[in-house]
Amino acid sequence: MKKIIYLVLVIAFISISINTSFAASWSISSSYLIKDDVNIYKIYKETILSRHQISKDFSDWKKMNSKIEKYFISLYFTNDRKQRLIELEKKLGDILKKNEKRKLTVKEKKVMNVVKNLYLRTILELRKK
Repeated sequence: MKKIIYLVLVIAFISISINTSFAASWSISSSYLIKDDVNIYKIYKETILSRHQISKDFSDWKKMNSKIEKYFISLYFTNDRKQRLIELEKKLGDILKKNEKRKLTVKEKKVMNVVKNLYLRTILELRKK
């Protein structure tokens, strides 16, 4: 009888330790996935908002948007796509940082919104697999 109880306790202990270690490893990896997903969704949201702002700012916003989309589509057919995106992200990021704390005029705000839209789209393209 003692051997049976001991055997049941050992099996219970082993199963509990396996389940907790699996659950801990799953929660750690899923927390990283959730953070990446949340960041991507935030970037998508900001991209959509900046696109909407472009539609408010410019009368020829459809033409501007189609040019932006055509540029990113054309990048799919180039051999050095990733390198171009990295360079574009760096240049646009520098422009955004440079003008981040500056007081901008209305025209400059409109232009900076287009730059922000390009920057966010570049980040999304770089995160694609």
